[in-house]
Amino acid sequence: MVDNNWHTLSSASRLLGKGNTYVSLWLRRHDIPDEMVMSSQGKVYLISQDGMEYIRNNTKKEGVLMASSCQ
Repeated sequence: MVDNNWHTLSSASRLLGKGNTYVSLWLRRHDIPDEMVMSSQGKVYLISQDGMEYIRNNTKKEGVLMASSCQ
């Protein structure tokens, strides 16, 4: 089902329970399908509800330790 709800990056960050810049920084470091993010009025970027779910599903879980390559 396609969800047409769009959020600013800062409001999406807050909805995900993170700081105001979380989604913006996540987008700088990761690729996301173009149809999930759009520019509106120049510097204002919007992310769809599907895009928020994409970030939630493609983020490593907090508290999970990575295996160290140094044994």
